Amino acid sequence: MLRKLGFVSEAVIQDIIGQTLGLSRQDLSNLVADNEAIKLIPKQFAI
Repeated sequence: MLRKLGFVSEAVIQDIIGQTLGLSRQDLSNLVADNEAIKLIPKQFAI
């Protein structure tokens, strides 16, 4: 609700939830996945 109204961003909500659970948010935008690991993912899950 707060996000829909524009009071907070999704990133802020993720940070708050992470702090509550004792976890930190990780930026995966620059992550390069291992080709061997990708081959292990069934096609129906990857699409």
